[in-house]
Amino acid sequence: MSRYEPIGEIEALRDEFGARRLIYGSWYPRYAMGPMLFYLHHTTLTEAELALVCAGNLTRILEERL
Repeated sequence: MSRYEPIGEIEALRDEFGARRLIYGSWYPRYAMGPMLFYLHHTTLTEAELALVCAGNLTRILEERL
C-alpha cells in the first residue's frame, strides 16, 4: 500500500486480506515517508501487525527468494 489513506481503509484491507499480505510503501523520494508512517501508527493495527506491514512482510518475501 502506498499513499492509501482513506480513513478506515487500512483496517478494511487488513480485515479482508490479513496483515501478512500488506507491505508499507511511501513513494519515497517523491513523497516524504513520515506522513504515511504517522497515519499507520494511528490506525487500529496492533504493534505486531505494524511490524509485519512496515518491515516483516517484505523481509519474509525477500528471504524466501534467496
